[in-house]
Amino acid sequence: MEETGLFPDILALELAEAVKVLEQIKTEYRIVYTSPHGKPGHGTVRVIRQRMLTDGRTELTVSAGDWGKEV
Repeated sequence: MEETGLFPDILALELAEAVKVLEQIKTEYRIVYTSPHGKPGHGTVRVIRQRMLTDGRTELTVSAGDWGKEV
């Protein structure tokens, strides 16, 4: 994880690890799940976007990494 000044860079981290980081620094957050064409993915869920909301919370957009054939 790289520090980018005021907020840690949690892009590409697994969701559980990213949440742990946010809870350690006592930051409120919300999670938005996304997927191509609305189909659920499989495999590891990772942070693909992070942004600060106007209310001070952090929004994490997350997605599963495997869009191939379900195993």
